[in-house]
Amino acid sequence: MLRLGLALFTLVTGAVATLETHIRPSGTSPSASHTFASRATKVTGCTCCGYDVTFGDGLSTPTYYFILNWANGPGSSNVGWCFEEGVLLADEQAYILEALQTNTSNARVEYKGARAFCDLQGIYDNEACVASIVEGYSDFIVGYDGTTTSEWIETGCGYPPANFVPTDCYCGWECDSGYTKCGNQCIDLTTTVCASGTAQARNLRSVVPVCAIGESTCQVPNYGYACVDTASNLESCGACPFSPASVDCTTIHGVDAVSCHNGKCVAESCTKGFELVDGECL
Repeated sequence: MLRLGLALFTLVTGAVATLETHIRPSGTSPSASHTFASRATKVTGCTCCGYDVTFGDGLSTPTYYFILNWANGPGSSNVGWCFEEGVLLADEQAYILEALQTNTSNARVEYKGARAFCDLQGIYDNEACVASIVEGYSDFIVGYDGTTTSEWIETGCGYPPANFVPTDCYCGWECDSGYTKCGNQCIDLTTTVCASGTAQARNLRSVVPVCAIGESTCQVPNYGYACVDTASNLESCGACPFSPASVDCTTIHGVDAVSCHNGKCVAESCTKGFELVDGECL
């Protein structure tokens, strides 16, 4: 077993008890984590790695506890641990606090290990316990200041340059509120239009335009009109933007490569864990 952690401290109570933290490499995947574009110098992305402690009498008879569990795969209740600008996401920290407050493990956090980790440090307040766990885990994954791309973080996800948040350790991401996915970007539809995955400055018109054959005249609320080919536009497939019938093909769960054909989203390939069946990722 690969152990990266160093002994954090020693308790002397007649016998020596040593607490050691370490992160174990995945036994099922050659890549334990993915990412990770950085905003400024801070690391943003998700890791599949878990977090655990070992303690005992001089470690001769160690007791082993998980604290944070490993990711279980795409679409599962545990899809890794995500950081934004070097900080573990608030939603992720909430899972730890929930376990401590309810004295119960959940899909992502092992209560017994989390409590042992803090009790051995003399930390009994739940929020302080969360802070201690997050500090130790973050130090391994992104460094004490959130700027270190550790060996647990690999390049290759191709995140957008801005206006996004990572969602899982399988390269998933979503746009911030108010932004829409366009290829590998998150755009503001009030100023930009997405044409087959490419962001372009929106040419809004205050009067109803005469659109080319094959294009629909679409009204953009509070801004004007635009001509959109709803038969092939990835982000407005089947109907005008903002219409209930409009589908953004790029946001379909499990889809890797997709096209809009005759107003219908057609998957061409799927992300890991999904199977391509008749143009859908199941």
